[in-house]
Amino acid sequence: KEDDCISLIQKSIERFNRIDLLVNNAAIQEDVPFTDTTLEDWYKVIAVDLTGPFICSREAVKQMLKQENPKGGNIINISSVHQRIPKPHYLPYATSKAGIEMMTKTMALELAAQNIRANLVAPGAILTEMNRELKENKKEMDKIIKKIPMGRVGNAEEVANIVEFLASDKASYVTGTTF
Repeated sequence: KEDDCISLIQKSIERFNRIDLLVNNAAIQEDVPFTDTTLEDWYKVIAVDLTGPFICSREAVKQMLKQENPKGGNIINISSVHQRIPKPHYLPYATSKAGIEMMTKTMALELAAQNIRANLVAPGAILTEMNRELKENKKEMDKIIKKIPMGRVGNAEEVANIVEFLASDKASYVTGTTF
């Protein structure tokens, strides 16, 4: 909801007087065949997975543009390999992830001159609550693992390590990139 996103950013500014980093990491998905996907299903996923990051980023950037010492800020969007790899029965999810990729790359180009970086982390299969069916279904897990060059699913800490790098000064010249 737009009001909730705006409130989140405003409360952060009130508390910290600035915003140096925004990580957009909210997502939902539902297993629904394309022809059974209702407009309500579509809007629900798009709202959380694409519109929420758009609103939070827009409001954070308004603050980042005002900041000095240091000037600017950093936005990291969490996406999925499904921004590039289709996922049958998950049309709204895959569409939202493709959208967040282009949103991030466009923001990076538009905001680089103001020292605001925007990057994307698009992990594959990660053992999280969203992928709980992998934990419970050995056949499905084996099927997924066969598609992964490393021969295993990842864990949340591995994704966090990339986010930590992008949030650090070690990535101060990185913008518009997908990891």
